[in-house]
Amino acid sequence: MIANKFQEKWNKTQYKDQARNVYLSSFFIVILYSILLVILGYYWYLLINILIVSAILTSLYANKKSKHALASLIFIIVCSLTTGAYSVIFGFISNFLFYAFLMTSLTIFTNWKRSTKFHIMVCLGAVYILCGILTYYYGPLENLSIELQMVFMIINLVFCMVSVARTTAFFFNTTKEAHEQLAILASTDYLTGLPNRTSFVYTYEKLQDENETGIGLMMIDTDDFKLFNDTYGHIYGDEILQTVSDVFKSVKQANHYIARYGGEEFTVLVRSNDVNEVYQFAELLRNNVIEIGNSIDKQLSISIGLVYMPLHYMGHPNLISIADELLYQAKSEGKNKIVSKVLGL
Repeated sequence: MIANKFQEKWNKTQYKDQARNVYLSSFFIVILYSILLVILGYYWYLLINILIVSAILTSLYANKKSKHALASLIFIIVCSLTTGAYSVIFGFISNFLFYAFLMTSLTIFTNWKRSTKFHIMVCLGAVYILCGILTYYYGPLENLSIELQMVFMIINLVFCMVSVARTTAFFFNTTKEAHEQLAILASTDYLTGLPNRTSFVYTYEKLQDENETGIGLMMIDTDDFKLFNDTYGHIYGDEILQTVSDVFKSVKQANHYIARYGGEEFTVLVRSNDVNEVYQFAELLRNNVIEIGNSIDKQLSISIGLVYMPLHYMGHPNLISIADELLYQAKSEGKNKIVSKVLGL
């Protein structure tokens, strides 16, 4: 379900948002060219620009209606033919053929089959080659001065460079955003919003390697969670887990790292050189869970296995395993309690 959600968002970004940007950019380019043609007195060629504007507006409408393939096809056909025609009219040096690269890029980004994309690019190549041949053998229809040819060349070159840069930036930012979302998704528990087991293990190992402060590690189990599931159903069981996690979040401090370890188990890392601070935080969690249980008229409690490793403790003990054993002891001794151990004592 999550994968489908991200796929739908990617399709919208790639096929709708990017295409809309291309169409709008092209619209402004055509307007600028129309102004230039009026200044130069080439009024008849404004008909070509009217055709392009009509194609752009049609593509924008089709794109809005999620008919992305149709929108791209209309835009590519009309713009390819008109830019090819401009090459014949104003000659090679005008660099209208540069827009072949943009049409090729748009073809690649459209949601067509590979075979369709290949055939369209072959047709695009044929159109531009034909226009090139006509220009070479028959010369441009308008004999522009060198200065005007350079003006067209510079304008077209700049437009193409800007378009390529915007497309590259668009996909770079989109890919970066997708990567960040996937990183969050991979490290977060979907139900509680807490970091997941993978994220916790990474943080725990990093803290042990840094060895900059004492480490308190708690393994926490929601007491009688199976009874909640069997009595009230799994949906209510999920609500209980969310309630417990909300309690943890409400008292979390900067030196705390709280994660869902799996099932009804949570884990807490506390960076502190004061073992009493760590124990007091564990007691705060236990008491707050009891209070929230009373507020919803349920006997809700947690058991905690707590191990503390002082700063500069020699060796790299498996704190997770030790805390898990202490948690088992707390459960076997009646639940709703904390069993702790300080290494080196």
